[in-house]
Amino acid sequence: MKNLILLILLFLPLYACSDKSKQEKKEAESTNTNIRHVVVFNLKHELDDPKTAKFLEEGKERLTAIPEVKNFQVFRQVSKKTNFNFCFYMEFADSTAYKTYNDNPEHVKFVKERWETEVSDFMEIDLENYK
Repeated sequence: MKNLILLILLFLPLYACSDKSKQEKKEAESTNTNIRHVVVFNLKHELDDPKTAKFLEEGKERLTAIPEVKNFQVFRQVSKKTNFNFCFYMEFADSTAYKTYNDNPEHVKFVKERWETEVSDFMEIDLENYK
């Protein structure tokens, strides 16, 4: 009986460590597959032009309607360290979700109708966690 208790006490910490390692690995893998899509841009409209607000609002409305888009945010630049005024930020579960978004007819339509006609300059950055 003492030997059984001793064996349990010896292997219990190993089992706990094994489960913790598996959980940490699972969380890391989950995080590493996320893609962060960051697009900084300028519009042809003046900053205080109602067309600017309409573009940003419509962009948010139309792009968040695409199921693969997660955590969509619109930002306005506050620093003088860059020449870009705005940013669309969104996340995707993985590269498949990102490709699906890019090919989505609503995304293609927004790019054709609004982006290509109203954006004067942009830079797109697609990121994943460094593995």
